[in-house]
This record gives sequence, C-alpha cells and structure tokens, in this order.
Amino acid sequence: MTEKFEFIDAEYAVYQESDDVYVPSIVKMCWWMEVSRSGFYEWRSAPESATAKRRGILALIVRKSFDESDGTYGYRRVHADLAAWGVPAGPELVRSVMRELGLEPCQPRPWRFSLTEGDGLGHDIPDHVKRDFTAAAPGEKMVGDITYIPTWEGWLFLATVIDCHTKAVIGWAADDNYKTPLIEKAIEMAARNHLLADGAIFHSDRGSNYQCRLVNEHGNHLPHFHRATRPGSVNYGTYYPKCFSSGFLSAIFGAVSDEVTGDRLTDRIGIGVLTRLVPRDVVDEVLAETGRREKRSRLLPAHVVVYFVMAVAIFSDGYEEVMRRLVGGLQFMRAWQREWSVPTTGAISQARERLGEAPLKTLFEKIAGPLAVAGTPGAWLGDRRLMAIDGVKLDVPDTPANIEGFGRPGGLTRRPFPQIQVIGLGECGTHAVVAAEIGTVSVGEREIAEKLAPALEPGMLVMADRGFYSFPLWAEFMATGADLLFRVASGVKLPPAEVLPDGSYLSEINSKGTRSAGYRIPLSVVGDPRRATHIPVRVVEYTITGSAEDRDPEVFRLITTVLDPEEVTAAEIAAAYHERWEYEIALKEIETQMLEPGSGLRSKSPELVRQELWGLLLAHYAIRSLMTEAAGSAGIDPDRLSFMRSINVVRRQVTDQAAFSPRTTGNRNSDGHRRDPRKSH
Repeated sequence: MTEKFEFIDAEYAVYQESDDVYVPSIVKMCWWMEVSRSGFYEWRSAPESATAKRRGILALIVRKSFDESDGTYGYRRVHADLAAWGVPAGPELVRSVMRELGLEPCQPRPWRFSLTEGDGLGHDIPDHVKRDFTAAAPGEKMVGDITYIPTWEGWLFLATVIDCHTKAVIGWAADDNYKTPLIEKAIEMAARNHLLADGAIFHSDRGSNYQCRLVNEHGNHLPHFHRATRPGSVNYGTYYPKCFSSGFLSAIFGAVSDEVTGDRLTDRIGIGVLTRLVPRDVVDEVLAETGRREKRSRLLPAHVVVYFVMAVAIFSDGYEEVMRRLVGGLQFMRAWQREWSVPTTGAISQARERLGEAPLKTLFEKIAGPLAVAGTPGAWLGDRRLMAIDGVKLDVPDTPANIEGFGRPGGLTRRPFPQIQVIGLGECGTHAVVAAEIGTVSVGEREIAEKLAPALEPGMLVMADRGFYSFPLWAEFMATGADLLFRVASGVKLPPAEVLPDGSYLSEINSKGTRSAGYRIPLSVVGDPRRATHIPVRVVEYTITGSAEDRDPEVFRLITTVLDPEEVTAAEIAAAYHERWEYEIALKEIETQMLEPGSGLRSKSPELVRQELWGLLLAHYAIRSLMTEAAGSAGIDPDRLSFMRSINVVRRQVTDQAAFSPRTTGNRNSDGHRRDPRKSH
C-alpha cells in the first residue's frame, strides 16, 4: 500500500513542477491503483515514524560513504565503511537504502595503455614468490609496477615499489613517460631509504621495462640485491625482474583508478575554495535535519541549490550565468555519467522555493563561530574576546509579497523600496559575523538583538552603540555570563557612587518601573540580573576632539560590567570600544562590496529574501575565514588584507580548478578507514 501511495505522490509532484507533463488527478490515480483517496491523504499527512527517521539517518551516512568514494562503492564496501564507523546495519539493508537513493556504483573501464610487453629474451627466472604476497617482516619481499593517471596536462606515469609486509610505498618515481629510467629511480629510492633484508625478493611483471638489461644491470649495483626469480621476483644482490603480472599491485592501482573517475556533474559542483569551509557532508547533514533531502534525483539537487545561493552572493550576474560559472571549470572534463544542461531561471527559482530558508539558516548557525586565535591583533582585551552588535538595512525588490512581508520604511528616509533588517553579532578582530537575526524595519533593533542572547558566552566582551542600550537587554545579555560594554545616551542618569583611581566611577542602572518607587531588588541579592531591579555598572567618560576646527568635541559615556579598574583600566576600555567600528566595517563589506552599491537583494518573496540573506552571510563568513587564516600564516592583522581583492580571488577560484571537487576523497583515519561523518562536528 505504501508503495502505491509513494508512486501517486511522485507522479503528482511531476505535475506540480512542470506544466508540460500531463499527470491525472489524485482522484483518478487512486481509483486506478485501487486505493482510497482518504487513505492517501492520511498517509501523506502522517508524521514520520521512528523507523523512517532512523532509515533517513542511515541513508545520509550511506550517501556520505558513497559520495566519498566518488560513486564507485557498491553496497558491500559501503557496508564495510558503516561497520568501521560503528553504524549497525546489515548488508541487505544497505543495499536496499542504496536502491532507494538511486546510488549505482560506476567503475568505468576506459582504454588503457599496454604497459606489459615482453622483450622476447625469454629469461629463465625461477619463481620465488609463487603468488604469495605476504612477508613475515619488513624489507623481505617487495612488489613493483607502473600505473598511469590522467591529469589536466596529459598522462602521468607512476612507478612504485611496495613492501608486502607493511603495504607501504617505499620507493616511487613519476614522469611523462614509462621508460626504463622511471623504474630505476623507484628501485633506487627503495634501496636507499628502506632497510632491506639479505635475500630480499623483488616482484614485478613481465613487461619489457622490467626485463630489459639496463634495469638488470642497474640492480646489480644496488646493495642487498640478489638473483631474481621467476615470476619476476628479484633476490637482492643481482637484479632480474619477474615474468608474470603482479595481481597484488594491479588490484591496488585498479581501485585507485576506479575511485578517481566516473562522476555526476552535480556531485562536483562547489564554490571553489569556499567549499572547504562549507563541505558537502555538512550540507547533506543540514538538509536531512531540515527535511529538505530530496527523495528522487533532480536536475538541481538540494545541495547544489545551497551552493548556488552562496554563489549568488559572490557574483552579481543573472541566475543562469551564476550556474554556468559554477560548472564552467568542469565542462571540459566530461567525467560525469549523464548529460546535464544549465537550468533556466524559472527552474532555479522553483528549486530555491523547494529549498526554503531553513537549510541556509541552519547551515550558518552550524558553521559560523569566532575565528580569532590567541595573538590575533585587535581581537582581544586581555583574555576577553572583543565582540560587537550592530545592524544593517538592505533594500529588497518592490513586489507585493515583499511589501506585505517587510513593509516600506517610514520616517524621513522615504526610500522607494521595502527593506529587511538584520542584527548581527560579530568578532571585531576578524570582521566575522558569527550570529544574526532577521527582522523587519518596523521592529526595533533592541527587540531583534535580544534574540542574539544564546550566541553570547563567558569570555566575550560584547560592545554596542547607544541605540541598543535598554535595561531589559542589558540584563538579558548579562545573564549569559558575557561581559558588556555599551555606549549610553546623555539622557541616561548615572549618579556616581564611587570614583575609582583611573578616573572611572561606579554607578548603577535600574529598570523603568523602579525609578520613582521606593523598593529595590539588588543584583547581589537575587544573583540573576533578569530578576534584579538595580544592577551596578562602571562608567567611563572621555571626550574626542576632531582635527577640523568646525567639528565639536564629542563626549563618549560607556558603561561596562567589568568593575575592577586593576583588571582593565579606563584607557583600555576606551581603546577597546573603538574596535567596535571594525564590525561596522564588516557590515559595510556586505552592504557595498558583496552587493552592488544601491542594488540590495534580488529575491521577490520574503522566504527567498531571507534565504538569500543567509547565503550572503555564509559567503561573507567563509571569505573572512580564509582571510583570517591567510593573515595568521603571514603573521599580520586580518584588517590589513583587502576584502575586495579577497572576493576577486574567490570569484576566480570558483571557475578555476579549485572548484573541481567539493569533497576530500582522502578523508581517512590513520587506520585506513574514512572518518565517521557523525563525529565530524
């Protein structure tokens, strides 16, 4: 029954996505399939069962294993991965899940060079190996062979020598040809860098490269080489290669060759160097969490749409052109299994609507975090991380849906477009936005900022301009354990209670309801600032005089939760507060450098506007992460790097070979197994 319901649902989904395909109504399909219409609707609206949820998680892990093999693993090898990761699942269950996901391993057999050609000399070499490729100790038995690897500049030929005991490569050489010197270099490296036992055996195939007299004579001069054996074994002392092929190395090289070819184009789409910071496995995990994982293969899979939304923040071109840039670096490879064409703008918009806002928001919350390390300039005040809260307003298209969802800005601005408002928590030293909340212009900044409280933590010094101060917001932020440093307006009454040696003084702030009442609930009594009516603060006042004669001096009045002047002096607090402007610069980077000045966002519905904004924040964070890493490697302040130049570097990398694969195929532990995707975060 369930299979019939799934068939009807899938067929009806085709009808919804395309007007060109005729699909009968649900009433007719239920009648033809001999199922009740009420039963179908009940099945479709029923919540996902616990078994289905477990199967969904298993499907995510199975896809992880399959994708990391570049689509070459069958169900047995995927099951071996799951067993290594401690995931309980039988082989048949894995096989069933792979069938449901449409995961078919592809191991192409392209035309190959013939690297095994006898020289016709007919050496009578005894067989010392007898197809036993095991050894009791390192350095007793080695095997050698040549393979070829396709590269962007042609074929690369690789000659190796592998120890049969450790299975380690102890000698290798690479060149653009497979002539005798290539083998000589690999053998010489093995003899020079590896401790070989007396009477050790070297095993190779019967190719003319290994049988030629030059190699034999070269081996005679190497230490420990003895007489060779028949199928190509070599007893170190004098050197003669074998005469029959080495299945041991052929199997290894065959697996390597299979796992680097045969892809689907959509599995290769990434966002260049930024894909390292937003890896495919994290995207798949988020899609599963938010229920956006597709049940069938599409022209635009959900993970591609996620990368596309981020790419829209990097490029200002139209939808189709942005997608062409994503696949531009892959077109000439022709390594995917099926034909793939760039979708139309309408198809991309529909794919974005299917994806929604939730995956991008969840992805940002999962990835974004402070970037500064100990010693990063401008990021610390003692052991406190300098953070700031501020907001930016962005124009959105003037569509009926956006006007209804966001409204037009009022007041004296008279801007012609609706606007969306985002309040973010950022790291001053790196310009990284680590948390954000989205609201409309009709909602106050303080109300939106209050939702950022879960992102605050002890060890932070959170700064904000005078427009953000309110007693409820201060109490909410203070309850997180973070230290606060706010500028307050001149109208806020702060009577001095005690003047401190550094010129600052202690005072207290109180809630509105107690200013004229005769009762007070001190913080020292209740402990929780949200329950207190009076909270002690330290006040730092100073004046900044501009260089221009026509500029009036400006008085700054700051309040902070750091009450001890011996811990942080007033001068240090004043200097730290001015680092807050670094975060304002970060918001300007988003507003005027990632977006075209005066252009705003491009989406035409509130859901897609928020989705685009989360993609914009993700792209900015990824770029800032790369800049911080580069600055740390060079030992300079991240503020000294040009954000605009960094964007241009990323834009070039998206269309260059850095965009070739969003996955790391060598993601393995020291024991040879790939890492458990459930423990990657």
